[in-house]
Amino acid sequence: AGRRGASEGTGLGLALVREHVTLHGGKVWVEDRNGDGPGARFVVEMPGELSEAEPEPEADLGPAAVPAVEADVVEV
Repeated sequence: AGRRGASEGTGLGLALVREHVTLHGGKVWVEDRNGDGPGARFVVEMPGELSEAEPEPEADLGPAAVPAVEADVVEV
């Protein structure tokens, strides 16, 4: 099921994608999705090898002080 007949947006999303992908040396293009309308595709090369991130140790935040706020409600 495609988006034919659906309301169209402003196109801002694709412009933002193009800007970010281009900044990272990639490219963006639009192609037909076998009769299901146009689709945007992009490619960005990722340098280096992928590795699992080391989990960061949990920080000891100590006791927390939470300020209390009181409000007077006046009805007119």
